[in-house]
Amino acid sequence: EICAYLCAAERLNLPYTPLATVQQVRNKVRFREACGKAGVPTPRFANAHTEDELLRVLEKDWSYPLILKPARGAGSYYCRKVEAKDELLEVFAAFDGQLRSEGKTPEEDVRGGWILEEWFSGWEVDVDGWAKDGQVEWMLVSDNKPLQSHACCEMGGVYPSQLPEHLQELLRELTRQVDAGMR
Repeated sequence: EICAYLCAAERLNLPYTPLATVQQVRNKVRFREACGKAGVPTPRFANAHTEDELLRVLEKDWSYPLILKPARGAGSYYCRKVEAKDELLEVFAAFDGQLRSEGKTPEEDVRGGWILEEWFSGWEVDVDGWAKDGQVEWMLVSDNKPLQSHACCEMGGVYPSQLPEHLQELLRELTRQVDAGMR
């Protein structure tokens, strides 16, 4: 966000990602909404800021397990796989209280609330890279190591990916779709 601000034409006039795009992809809810509008598959998700909102979300039929995580931010902080409604409500109350009281998380991230998503099993990968003038210029597919607990702790990865090349190419094409959908 700082780079988007500083590099804008009215300041340093350097190549950059527009601030609105940065804010959209840093918010998992807004990012998944944009992906859905662009025709990119997304897991079922919902945003909740309070326990009452979460209870309203849960009035719809959800299949467990689910994953709860902050709507803004990165890494595995405050992420948890849950197996039942009671566990979800307990984890939500604990995490929400910790997040709001710790004083380490930026206030904008705290205000983003929480995202609840369908859990699906499979390989977890990252695709890192950059785009310039609306075109992806470089990307690297990497494999994340399997999770060791419900806490969703990142355990490292393998760089570059060891997946077959045709699967990596599908991931690169998906990345191009996502990039096009963000414009």
